[in-house]
Amino acid sequence: MPDADTRTRLGRWTVPSRVVVHRSGNPDEPDGIRAPDVVFTLEIRDGAAVCVDVRAISSPGDRGIRQSDLAVNLDALAETHFARWADDDALPFAWIGLAGKEGARIEAKDAVDVGHRTPAAELRHVARIYLDPRNRKRPAFHVEELLDYSHTTTFRKIAAAREAGLIPARGATDEEMTAAYVRIVEGENDGEA
Repeated sequence: MPDADTRTRLGRWTVPSRVVVHRSGNPDEPDGIRAPDVVFTLEIRDGAAVCVDVRAISSPGDRGIRQSDLAVNLDALAETHFARWADDDALPFAWIGLAGKEGARIEAKDAVDVGHRTPAAELRHVARIYLDPRNRKRPAFHVEELLDYSHTTTFRKIAAAREAGLIPARGATDEEMTAAYVRIVEGENDGEA
């Protein structure tokens, strides 16, 4: 359920500042023992939907909490639940998942950033390390080690820097890599960083 008293603007959409999603445990064992309830609290922070609290509750008589009870795609959960309660400026507080508004729901869902947007300064830092001629033999390794990222985060940040045009496409020549590196360093010297 959304917190209807506090709303946040995302583009032309207004969404709740906080949404609490309650997943009731259903009987999943042959003897009818209930799975635990799981409650997710999602908020909009700095223009991004983030999960701020997860609680798994195993009531007396329920089975214990398993890892699979907590396995959820938080991005999809946030997108779905914030988009569900988004208001279009032209359609105040309508549940946009209703029939006939599917296109609007998808558009609102696209407006919800689920927390993976990397700040431009961080992308430039990733690109600078990646493109540094001293790191050319293993650029991803150097990004991972110097920024203390996980392996997955490293490749996600490199992809974001490439998408932002800071890192040339795969298969770029050494000259193209060096030119991109020089552009980043010159930008830092001109005060962009």
